[in-house]
Amino acid sequence: NNEDHIFRKVKLRVDKVQGKNYLTNFYSLLQSRR
Repeated sequence: NNEDHIFRKVKLRVDKVQGKNYLTNFYSLLQSRR
């Protein structure tokens, strides 16, 4: 199965911090096959 050899790197950006809560925005998704 080729899905086993796909790596995904997700980046999230923190826009706001309220105590222990973080408001995040999706930043990027990098996919690579190795």
